Amino acid sequence: MANKRHPHSKLRMENGEWRTTQKQKTTLNLRMENGELHRSGSQFSILNSQFSTLNSQLSTLNSQLSTLLLLAVLVFSGCTHNFHYPDSKIWAHGATGVWLGRQAEEKFDGMEIDLNYSAYQDAIFLGHELCDTLKGLTLGAWFDSLRHPETNYYWLDMKNLTTENAERISHHICQEVRKWGIRDQLMVESMNHQALKTLKDSGLHVILWVDNIYWSGRSEEEWEELTRQQISELHPDALSGDYHTFPLLPNTFPNHNIHIWDTPRQYNDTNVAHTRTIAAHSAVKVVLVDYPEPI
Repeated sequence: MANKRHPHSKLRMENGEWRTTQKQKTTLNLRMENGELHRSGSQFSILNSQFSTLNSQLSTLNSQLSTLLLLAVLVFSGCTHNFHYPDSKIWAHGATGVWLGRQAEEKFDGMEIDLNYSAYQDAIFLGHELCDTLKGLTLGAWFDSLRHPETNYYWLDMKNLTTENAERISHHICQEVRKWGIRDQLMVESMNHQALKTLKDSGLHVILWVDNIYWSGRSEEEWEELTRQQISELHPDALSGDYHTFPLLPNTFPNHNIHIWDTPRQYNDTNVAHTRTIAAHSAVKVVLVDYPEPI
């Protein structure tokens, strides 16, 4: 085939390929394939290889940054407590009823209620015992009965939480949380740390009911080891213990939010002074009382 020149450039046809010579004497090979002009030559191959390597490095860097960001989020969420504690540490104990709930919300920032789940009815009922489900007061109906449920703080003592019913319990509580917008004003308590993990994974705040060292007969070392193991598996938002565990519980776990319950019921100067001593501890965030008003 005869050599041809392009009329408007220094391109010439040689052996079926268009060629041109640059000032640096670098020959660029161009060829027509499927109506498109393609370049060939070792320098372009090298450039393509370099660009491919750079692309791969950028992709790897992006993946590493994403991983670091994810780890930062996980660490941050594991080390901080998003529960918005109210100003007062003194909460009403046992607001387990319509009238008790309304009375508590008028005077206290926060309140505690006892709950049981009925698998037969697939519903959560207020009550300390499972038989209390016969009274028919559901968690949803109780929230509806409050005057301003969106402004209160809640400690839900889930009496019969298990790994078998945890998903259904989580479902029902999350419904109320979304309805009233109280995600960071509500915590669920149980001694079953494995079942609590299901609730925590669903976005709920959880309280680990800590085994009472004075009831269990364990040594202090055994009690602490067991509690630390449960904490490492669950990463609870708070730990709870009855008032006999004060000051051992907050002193042993000073970096955790501590909730104290079962304080002496009588409203007298001695008990009020003791309650104030408990509430004054920096790690203690909530103290449940049966007093007619906060102190």
